[in-house]
Amino acid sequence: MARGILSTRGPAVLLALIACGLRGAEAQEAPRIPLPVAVKPALDACRDLAARGRRGEMEEILECVAAAGLPPAEVEALRRTHTARAVAADTDPSSLPAVADLLRVAARRLVPGLETVEGEERARLADAILRLDGSLERPRAVLGDRMTPAGWRSPADLARDARRREILEALDRVEYLDVPVEERESDHPALTQAAGRPGVCASGAIAEIHTSYPQGVATRILREATRAAALSQFLQTGELRAPDSVRRTWILLDSDEAFERAHRDSQRAGSVFPDHARGALDSGRYWDTRGYWVYVAWCARQFAAVVTRNYLLRRPPLSEAQPWAQLGHLDWVGRAYLETGGASFVPAAVHTEARPAQGAQEQPLDDWYQPWTTGLAGCRHRVADRVRQGFDPPWHSLLVKDGGKIQGDTSLKATVVVHHLQELGPLDPVLAGLETGPGDVPSVTEAALGRLADLDRAWRDGLLRGRASLAERLDPPRPLVPRPGEQALLRAVNQVRSAAFASLPSSVPRETSLDPALTEACRLHARYLRALGLAAPPTLEDPGRETFTPEGAWSGRKGLADSGGASPEAAVARWIAGIRGPVALLDPELAAIGAGGEGAFQVADARSLTRRLERSWRVCWPADGQHDVPRARTEEDLSQPEGRVSAGRGYPVSLQQRGANAGSVVRNLLVTEGPDGPEVEGDFRTSYDASLSGRLPPHVFLFVPRTVLKSHTNYHVAATLGDGSEIRWSFRTGR
Repeated sequence: MARGILSTRGPAVLLALIACGLRGAEAQEAPRIPLPVAVKPALDACRDLAARGRRGEMEEILECVAAAGLPPAEVEALRRTHTARAVAADTDPSSLPAVADLLRVAARRLVPGLETVEGEERARLADAILRLDGSLERPRAVLGDRMTPAGWRSPADLARDARRREILEALDRVEYLDVPVEERESDHPALTQAAGRPGVCASGAIAEIHTSYPQGVATRILREATRAAALSQFLQTGELRAPDSVRRTWILLDSDEAFERAHRDSQRAGSVFPDHARGALDSGRYWDTRGYWVYVAWCARQFAAVVTRNYLLRRPPLSEAQPWAQLGHLDWVGRAYLETGGASFVPAAVHTEARPAQGAQEQPLDDWYQPWTTGLAGCRHRVADRVRQGFDPPWHSLLVKDGGKIQGDTSLKATVVVHHLQELGPLDPVLAGLETGPGDVPSVTEAALGRLADLDRAWRDGLLRGRASLAERLDPPRPLVPRPGEQALLRAVNQVRSAAFASLPSSVPRETSLDPALTEACRLHARYLRALGLAAPPTLEDPGRETFTPEGAWSGRKGLADSGGASPEAAVARWIAGIRGPVALLDPELAAIGAGGEGAFQVADARSLTRRLERSWRVCWPADGQHDVPRARTEEDLSQPEGRVSAGRGYPVSLQQRGANAGSVVRNLLVTEGPDGPEVEGDFRTSYDASLSGRLPPHVFLFVPRTVLKSHTNYHVAATLGDGSEIRWSFRTGR
């Protein structure tokens, strides 16, 4: 539980402990022990830590015993003695269970003293006890903490949870926000000259998009960009509504050839923005000074993120805030709603090594979680790992002037810090105090946010769900042990992955693993579903229910749920026979999953933690040569809300690929009965023409048969690529 730095005032506590007995026999949990005897184990622990060079933890113990009432002169004498000993000793970073036991004994001895004092002194003593050992219930009750399905929560934690509920509700509501968009034929000169034909124009409050893509694509992009902007406004002001009209014109082309023609035309006209004259063909975008941006072949959600970013950065107070606040907020919206990762918001996808905290061991940079591929949970997970390792990027790396670069781990810290600020309330007052104008950037930031050291402590406590007590840090709890059902689910997932990855190089990992934090969140969501007791419960949690938790609710948004009541293996079989299941479980860049079960309910999160593979890859499902393929989609997947990827009851056929060049974009998937048999009627889905609410990733191409496939039949698939080549494979259905 997060606790503030303790005051050294406490003589009243000492006098009360000496002069007063417990108030009533019914309140007596343990005999009252005189303060010098009560704190002796803590002072012994302080001595042991000093001998191992652990000065920071030694100081925390002295703060606790001072708050418990040890006289200031005695505390100061101990500080001088132990500090000299700690400075002379080599640091020993190992776990110290015996020292942790001393602190637990001291904490238990101090608990009866809570009944002898009142008011501020009582709260200070309770805080000191919990900083020594956070497992004790009585001091938590004194401070107003409450037990929830996710563990103990302080009043501050409960207030943050309420705000997180509001944010989760806004995420749900924004997907169905009414956004007026007018679609018409486009005869924009830049588009018709580049594409050789008229196109489609979608116009709305924040943008006008002219594109050579088919009808409906620009409308979906603009609608989702507008909804993302509305979510941003909710986080800034507390009001969820369609944004005001501040429009910019965009030209979105569907081929490299059309983009090159547009670029040549702009060069002849002398209207290419000077900074974009070089590198436009490599980046696939440039600004034409005649008043529009030109882009090519971006996936729908990434382009929606670009339009969102451009709109928001033109509006105060976000447009006037410091770069770290701009980037952190935009990155949060992209990861949480558009699910784009950080590609559209991070200036350069390059990790910057952080300066290690005092006493941390030098370690090579762990490149596990790339900032442009992982989701919001993965972003928080990465930063939490770095904080625990002592490599949290320092504040000076965030505080850059306008135009500075914030990259890698530093950009992820910016996102997590802004996440913390969003959970405290609307952002507008904070952003308004973070002007990027001339002046001392650290001073401006502290004027708006308070002492940076206090802010660092607060967001870390929120990130790590409260600072662990000294006993927990010296003797960490055992790692989460997977339950048999969770292990069975993981084995089933890895078996499916092995079958799908048979044709991939051996360097592509076949197996994934269980992540403790994601697994804990999946357990909370499974517990929520079990308490709900419905045969087919919704995946979104109702904040009004007792078993609601923000962690479980996030798992429900991102995860796969099954209520069939059968084995974990059966749950995986049902997921893989849907649409979202293959997309999530068969991603070679999946780094780890969460898995949790309660009663008849199974939950898995296979979307939050990803890593970028250095080589290109391609995964077909059903796999080439696979037998006994199911004939139909799962009912679970058919129950998706209106607006998500839908249509068709046949078993979905998917192709996922990454790292291929632009000419290898899949233009079509054709499924036939036999090599030359009749075509299967169905719908081809991509991130462009699938509803964006369906969250189809840009590297996934999907064919959904409209009717159930025939039994014991060979089916052949032909995927047509953008360069005219084909990929072919086949599979056979079962009964």
